[in-house]
Amino acid sequence: MKHEKLIAAWDSILPDAAADERMRSEIMAYQRTYRQKDRSIFLGRYVPAAACLVLVLAAAVWFGLRRPQTYTVTLENGQTLVYETGSETARSQADADYGNTKSRPLTGAELYTLFPAVSGSAGDAADAIFRAETGALIHAEGTVGGVRFSLSDAGLPATDTVVTGREHTAVIKGVPVRTGCFVTKPNSQDVRTAIFYAAFRQNQTTVYAELAGAKQDSKALSQKLSDTVYGMVTGGLLNCSAIRYE
Repeated sequence: MKHEKLIAAWDSILPDAAADERMRSEIMAYQRTYRQKDRSIFLGRYVPAAACLVLVLAAAVWFGLRRPQTYTVTLENGQTLVYETGSETARSQADADYGNTKSRPLTGAELYTLFPAVSGSAGDAADAIFRAETGALIHAEGTVGGVRFSLSDAGLPATDTVVTGREHTAVIKGVPVRTGCFVTKPNSQDVRTAIFYAAFRQNQTTVYAELAGAKQDSKALSQKLSDTVYGMVTGGLLNCSAIRYE
């Protein structure tokens, strides 16, 4: 009898069905809060690392796009000319002071005298400046073999374009040839232009040669310019004194 009374007394202190449901709901709510907190800790731990990874990948892509490109051309004699993108240009505002001069276009024969190995194309043409007192050729610029060129004698600069940046020098038949390349910013059609150039000095005459075109044609552009410059250097000693104003 006493035992049954004890059981009844114990049952009377247990929570009823409503209290039991409230306890169960509170326990489930606590578990959900804990899991969300744990997930926040997990994300908080790894989100900075993921962000760093994204920054690293973005930097890699940016540097990959900005990384200089190199074009190496093997010449007929086995030597190479190297063009590395990344050079910059600055064009001066003042023309060279040639003093008292006269000017006229060069004839096909005169272009052949200057560049016998590369002249003769239909589009070859050039304008020249001569000293008025002596008739000596001091400057000329135009196109030969599809390549634009400018030259000056008597120690004058060949061009008003100053090029700085990544350049390479190769010696062809004892003549140092300086080469480089720069790429313009995209225009309104998102097209970029690659400009390859080479400069050398032979027989007291300074020559600057340049070839420009679409960036995607850079390999062909570098090859054409190299072949033309090689012909300029090896085709014969530059002889500006043979051309006079008449």
